[in-house]
Amino acid sequence: MADFKGIPIHSQGPAADGAPARPAGAVPSGDKYTTSQGFTAVKDGIKSTARAPAGGAARKPAWLRARMPAGEGFSAVRQIVQGHRLSTVCEEAKCPNIGECWNAGTATIMLMGSVCTRACRFCSVDTGNPRGWLDAEEPANAARSVALM
Repeated sequence: MADFKGIPIHSQGPAADGAPARPAGAVPSGDKYTTSQGFTAVKDGIKSTARAPAGGAARKPAWLRARMPAGEGFSAVRQIVQGHRLSTVCEEAKCPNIGECWNAGTATIMLMGSVCTRACRFCSVDTGNPRGWLDAEEPANAARSVALM
């Protein structure tokens, strides 16, 4: 694991020191990681600081419950999104309303990859600079997905 400006950088690919790589899901929130395209991003978009350590949120109240996403519409949209290798704000931002929207056949597609260049404090999308990396097939895949939805 490397370090940049005091922020640990986790690798998804083979580590230079021979240590096994950790998948993106295993990277702690607020830490930097190297994407499969080779650029770094901050997990969940906001770096952890001394004032706001990662994972310090309190438990949600018992009355606040979201149903587990399921249903025919949800499954259909999920297959379309995954089949066309697209990223959605719904998934990347961990939206609690994903089941409602996807069951209605609606998804918010992220263009230009799964990493956002902005660092909005309210958003959970990974933040980074893709340094020009783009999927050449993404425009066609997005158009086909929209037509299917």
